[in-house]
Amino acid sequence: MRKHIWSAIGVAMLLSACATVSQTGRTESDLQATLARLQAHREQGRTGSVWGFLYLREPGVPTPLKDRAVTLLPLTPGLETTIHRVRQTYRDGGYAILPFQTLDQLKQALDSYRTQLKDAGRGDLIRQTRTDTADDPKFEFSAVPEGRWLLLAELPSPPSLAVWIVPVTVTAGAATKQSLNDQTVIEGLIQ
Repeated sequence: MRKHIWSAIGVAMLLSACATVSQTGRTESDLQATLARLQAHREQGRTGSVWGFLYLREPGVPTPLKDRAVTLLPLTPGLETTIHRVRQTYRDGGYAILPFQTLDQLKQALDSYRTQLKDAGRGDLIRQTRTDTADDPKFEFSAVPEGRWLLLAELPSPPSLAVWIVPVTVTAGAATKQSLNDQTVIEGLIQ
């Protein structure tokens, strides 16, 4: 019973967050301001890098996730709020697998955001790489304009999906390390 209550609360919170993201005025304003900042930082040569490793540690021995896609997206304040709420719902639910509706709403918000980036003519900011095939599944993004970014990776394992979704701050001239592991994952059901 308690699990169903938390699931209902989580869905309500996520729907509210996604509604906030889909409000055209604020989202467009957030997006335009974010893109302008990133463009200015790029033109000024204020870039850094993001790197880390992709592992699945549970259950038992850490499993390196080799040759997997990792995506880096610019992060707007509205999208960051949505992600924070989903992560909080996942924590508050005792890290139980999220219901399909909750995970689907998150995926729809991310897909909508990617479309907005492309429609704004900034599809080039959707960066993707693959983890190494060596023993350590390292990923790296170089020449990233200073600012807030979002790291994403997915591991489908029907009937569930593990999604790593982590905000990072890139600082000019610095390498930001952010590994994707069990502390940064959200799991939910897929259909």
